[in-house]
Amino acid sequence: MLTKDLLRYGVRNGAIKPSFIQTNNESLLNLANNLLSLYNPENNPLKKNLTEEASIIINSFGDIKLAKGINKIILDQCKFSSPDDYDYLEHRANIFNKTADILQKESFENYHAYQSAIYAKLESENDFIENGIYADLPEYEKLVKRKKIFPKELLERYNTSLVQSLLIYSSQLTLTINDSDSGKIRRVFKYLKFFRLVAEITTPNMKKRDVENKKYKKNPKKLIITINGPSSIFDNSRKYGLQLASFFPAICSLEKWKIETKVKLTSTEFDLKISQKSELICHYKNFTDYIPPEIKDFHKIFKSTESNWEIVGNTPFLDLGNQELIFPDLTFQHKQQKKIIHLELFHRWYYNIEKRLDLCEVCNNIPLIIGIDRCLAKKQDNKAILEYSSFFKNFGFVFNDFPITSKIIKALETKLKEII
Repeated sequence: MLTKDLLRYGVRNGAIKPSFIQTNNESLLNLANNLLSLYNPENNPLKKNLTEEASIIINSFGDIKLAKGINKIILDQCKFSSPDDYDYLEHRANIFNKTADILQKESFENYHAYQSAIYAKLESENDFIENGIYADLPEYEKLVKRKKIFPKELLERYNTSLVQSLLIYSSQLTLTINDSDSGKIRRVFKYLKFFRLVAEITTPNMKKRDVENKKYKKNPKKLIITINGPSSIFDNSRKYGLQLASFFPAICSLEKWKIETKVKLTSTEFDLKISQKSELICHYKNFTDYIPPEIKDFHKIFKSTESNWEIVGNTPFLDLGNQELIFPDLTFQHKQQKKIIHLELFHRWYYNIEKRLDLCEVCNNIPLIIGIDRCLAKKQDNKAILEYSSFFKNFGFVFNDFPITSKIIKALETKLKEII
């Protein structure tokens, strides 16, 4: 992400527009290549040396803010060393006191002789000295790893980061998807769930003339997803904003999309509209192969402890009517009855559980159970809602961070009795 001081944008008629760069520009490609060459983990350079050398490259470029932004994107791909398990202040004080004492009592012909005497007298501290007596200070961290990235890809990430960094200051975001590739749409929803964003999914009505002209047979599937922005979340809003920003690149993999939101960088709110016309690139790779650790652990525990139910893949959309769609987190099948039941989890940032529960009361035949994060359930307004909801009493439960197997099984068994 880019910090606020590195953002480049223009404002016109109340709309904010990121200042995208040309990713095939020769001068920018040279800048990207020079900076990437600097961050070579094979040399284990110190962070302070990298900062000094990068400053020379940055300050020699015409647009210093742009160069700093590109450099920031590289730094986000870097991993630096962590200090060893020493009490650095104590060890440094011990070394300084002993070396001062040596200098007072002895004289040396040259620095090499002095250094040899130090190592001889401070034998117990030699490992500490070799590892670096200032290794606990940020500027003495060493570059140990950098994600492989090519100059053009770096410039593409810069453009995407301009939007991501604005979204940290956004209010409610509306995403319109018009894409015929259901696989891509499902992948976007996996990211939405992975980043635990609060979203409402609807399907707009088809226009009458389109139906009459049978254009709907050729039109791609259209979805409207309303996602809460960080400025509407009161608890942990910065963390939520980072998750919303992290989600954005997944949108760029779609064929046809558009986002609309309001961004408040100062006291003034600006409209932000971005679509596939911006030609932004999704840099996420092989997400379908990635399973978060808590999900992986849950699958393992569930499989080892439960004999009547199994987790199945390809969780579908559930249509509750009234243009309301649900994208469940997990889907379960009873091994004997072969009945399918879905699980939807509501994390701490969700703000309107009443609407979902009301829909579930009306669509009481829907094969769905619900889990609600304890932080969300403890909020005063929600307590009354949960106590009043007969659906939640029968088919819901409260969890901490991620639900335990026993609570899910209890809700599944109760729901199974209703749908058999």
